[in-house]
Amino acid sequence: MEQAEGFPDQLTITKSELGRVLQGVLPSRLARFEAERQSNRGGQGDSGWVPLTVEQWRSVLLEAGLPQQWTWLRDATQRVVSCRDRTSKSVGRRLPGWADEMCELWASMHATLGEMSRFLPPDDQVGELALAEQLVDSARRFGAAVLGCAINQWDAGLWETARLHRIVADETSAALLNASCSSVTSTGLVYERWVELSTAELAEGDGLTFTARLTAAWSSAQEELDQRLRRQSAHLINSSTTLTPSLRRHLVHLGTNAFPLEAHRVAIETRDLVVEALKSDEAGCLQVLQSYWDAEPELWMAFTGVSKAYEEISASQNDEYRLDSVTNAYRYAMEGDVRRTARVTLALMNLLPPTAVASRPAAVAPDRYLTLGPLLDLLRRHPQQPICVALASSIKTAWRNPIGHCEVSWDAERGTALLAGEPVDGEDLLAAAEWSQAVCRAFDHGVEVALAVATLNDPFTRGAVPESTRNLLICDAVGSTGVHLLKLRRAPGKLTLTVRNITSRNILDLLGAVAAAAPHAPEVARWEIREEGGTLPLLVDRAWVEAVLGQVGEAGKMLLPDDAVPLMMNVLLNAEIAPALAAYSVIEVGAAQVLGEADLLTERLKVSDSVAMSNLLLRVEHVRRAIQCTAKVLGFEVGSNILRYFERQLAQVERDVRATPGALVLRALQPIRDVLRARHVDLPWPPG
Repeated sequence: MEQAEGFPDQLTITKSELGRVLQGVLPSRLARFEAERQSNRGGQGDSGWVPLTVEQWRSVLLEAGLPQQWTWLRDATQRVVSCRDRTSKSVGRRLPGWADEMCELWASMHATLGEMSRFLPPDDQVGELALAEQLVDSARRFGAAVLGCAINQWDAGLWETARLHRIVADETSAALLNASCSSVTSTGLVYERWVELSTAELAEGDGLTFTARLTAAWSSAQEELDQRLRRQSAHLINSSTTLTPSLRRHLVHLGTNAFPLEAHRVAIETRDLVVEALKSDEAGCLQVLQSYWDAEPELWMAFTGVSKAYEEISASQNDEYRLDSVTNAYRYAMEGDVRRTARVTLALMNLLPPTAVASRPAAVAPDRYLTLGPLLDLLRRHPQQPICVALASSIKTAWRNPIGHCEVSWDAERGTALLAGEPVDGEDLLAAAEWSQAVCRAFDHGVEVALAVATLNDPFTRGAVPESTRNLLICDAVGSTGVHLLKLRRAPGKLTLTVRNITSRNILDLLGAVAAAAPHAPEVARWEIREEGGTLPLLVDRAWVEAVLGQVGEAGKMLLPDDAVPLMMNVLLNAEIAPALAAYSVIEVGAAQVLGEADLLTERLKVSDSVAMSNLLLRVEHVRRAIQCTAKVLGFEVGSNILRYFERQLAQVERDVRATPGALVLRALQPIRDVLRARHVDLPWPPG
């Protein structure tokens, strides 16, 4: 490309026949500069609607790269200005391309500002968005003035106008670059900023069980949080889109992505790509997405590998020792996330057959579709697709190949990693892994949004749901009961849930979580609930779980935690508590459930509130069924007679409540109060 001259304060023009060429070529380009005078706000008003932390906003400034884009525009403009003393023969054919380059660079700056404008930076960074707006506006004015100057025979007044706008743009660009590179103090409060939930609570535990903690936190203010999430995701979903637990999780993760500009860009494009594919060939699109889902077990192992690598990196302060973990993180990111996302993207674009998306597509020339090299070639052929550009930019074969072939070493003298003998900064490897994973997660979010927007939240018919998917369903179910889950681990026939604490007061709630999750894990023979650092777990056997689910099936609807009362008996027997004492404890828990509901509804019951009466009767009925189920599973062992006696008492109370006027209904509960006063069993867990 020809070297451009600088911008003199005054132009020295010699007579040239290029004037007519300029007047023929440039007016249409000038019109493109003048077409959009206001920054694109995406239809959401005059301010952003996606709140960011200070770290995320810094990332947006760096990702946007407006100072660099301004430099490119200025260079392109210099090429047009350099034509002023030349002949039409020497530059006439190149001039339209140079002018088009100016327009394209301006359009890119304008589009970037439009994307930036959907974000809401922290209050003390709002001025940096104003700098971005000023830079783009000055760039537009500068480009328009230069083109106008050229059209008007290099008019001196218009040149002066262009010069002043260039000075403003240069100064603004420098200020914006300085702001994007300045250090910031990390707050770490990303969830507080995005959905006003506690980052500390949501981050307490492993990544798999995040969905349980999110669901539990969401249940405390679902309507308010849903409204907030809809408002902040207005560029992704519409007002009629159903917010399923899965979609909520994806939108929350998207809002906390460390690279917001690229993540939202990729999510939007992926949504549009999938929606369009569904419209043009629904069966083919669903075949691609089915393969995408079927690969979950391998993807989960890759995710686990990356997480382990990050833990090892954080635990070590020695760069040489960290190198193996860094290269593992990069390898997992490339071979797991990027390769799979590239195959799915290209298949949705009809550039690969749907069968190429499978984990092991042996029937379709595996070497062609499974390796990063050929995928990179295909991605590079579509620079107009942001997702292709993002994926292609993350694949660096000069890094990936040596890592894959174990050509990695450490140069102690220079203090740097060597890949096939070439020095590479380990921080660059790690940053590339983090960025590529962020892009691939954004792709996942976009797919989920597309299925929700197209009302295809679960369009797949699966013979066997992958274990990773079932784990997420279990976590959703546990979270829906309000339980704060920290870990989920599987072993043959056993599933272990680790929670923050176990007390005699929350045991029934924990068992309610098991009852809610059990339909998603019929293969589990024993459930184990452990306290982080605790000693005595809660052990629940399949026979008792099946009995509870069978009882619920007869009743038609589950009411938790009441329906989980039989599991209390199972837990106490497994803790080697005497059957009679265990039965008394179960009765005590059941009675407490009924009386707790009555205490909450006391004032409404006194005035014969029909809804309150229905709620109380529902509670009595479910507790009675649960006690009946407990006695049935226990059979004729010690303790069953005690349970059957209490069941008869509950049945009588139920009849008395129905027959008693509202003001006197609390008297009908006296037999249950007598049960609580009669006996108390100390359990081998703290009282809480």
